[in-house]
Amino acid sequence: MNIQNKNYNISDLQSFKDCNFYNTSGTFLTVSDFIASFEEKEQITFNVVAYHQMDATAEEIEKSILSNALLTIGDRERNEGTHFEGMGTIETLVKLSSCTHYTDKYDPVRLEKIKEFTLRQNGKWYFQPDQRCKIVNEFCSKDSNLACEVKPYKEYSKKAA
Repeated sequence: MNIQNKNYNISDLQSFKDCNFYNTSGTFLTVSDFIASFEEKEQITFNVVAYHQMDATAEEIEKSILSNALLTIGDRERNEGTHFEGMGTIETLVKLSSCTHYTDKYDPVRLEKIKEFTLRQNGKWYFQPDQRCKIVNEFCSKDSNLACEVKPYKEYSKKAA
């Protein structure tokens, strides 16, 4: 069974209540909700589904979820002329906060891996240059647009004071 063949609605997390999170293709999925905070833009909320190999590490699961979140936000160029135009983009992304849902649907091995990265990150990724974790640094080094317009936390906190 593949989730794409079902009538699940990414905008409605409740629609995943009866979903089988394991696919016959040897993958499993995660469903997460996000709050994205931007420099000088309103926060946005959205949900993300990510697929993972059964033997994926905690770090691989984290990267897959984060990658899908960043694709959902999009960059300025991709959002031009869409209903996302004028909203925050990856260029101005300061922080992502997330919660992975339906953890009761995972077997003990997958659940432990999900818990590992969520506990390490506390469901948050910071994109200010002086606050980034290893994973965010990796993403930023692969995409020079990611958080390219974000001030360091020290400057951001002075501005807020």
